[in-house]
Amino acid sequence: MDVTWFSKEEIEGSIEEFLEKFDNEELDGVEDSEVFFKALIEAIWRSKNSDDEDEMIMYEDLEIDIEEYESLAYFIDIRGTDKKFVLKLTEDEQKVGMYSDEYEEFKDIKNNVWMDWTPDTQLQIMEGDPNTDAQFFSGDLKVKGSLKLASKPREWIYGFFDLIGREVD
Repeated sequence: MDVTWFSKEEIEGSIEEFLEKFDNEELDGVEDSEVFFKALIEAIWRSKNSDDEDEMIMYEDLEIDIEEYESLAYFIDIRGTDKKFVLKLTEDEQKVGMYSDEYEEFKDIKNNVWMDWTPDTQLQIMEGDPNTDAQFFSGDLKVKGSLKLASKPREWIYGFFDLIGREVD
């Protein structure tokens, strides 16, 4: 499995790029998935380095999960496409990249979770609704790894929308 990590320069500005599409209701579950994941990491960095108590909440929630589970990696395949993302979350680093070939657990990460979902599921998440229980039970979302950990990003996605100043249901 090859991973290509996005650089800081590739990630910076992703929130603004995502917001433009979000605000204009022009999101596409495949084409805009990359900017969404890059914006999510940029928001984590912003939250981590913020002095504003409200902005700090997003990273504080993630930090609690990292402390509890030591280290996390989320592999996300958008079904029927070549889009394969990986989020690597440790105390020292939070990064996103794309991987190729077949999913393989990171040996240096304690908790690896692989998820495969449809472009419609990705769009639902990008529009601010990360509750994917119905997709899981219908087969539109598959998980390898802990189901409890598979649902953890919900909190972070709600925190992301709070941080970028957008109300979602």
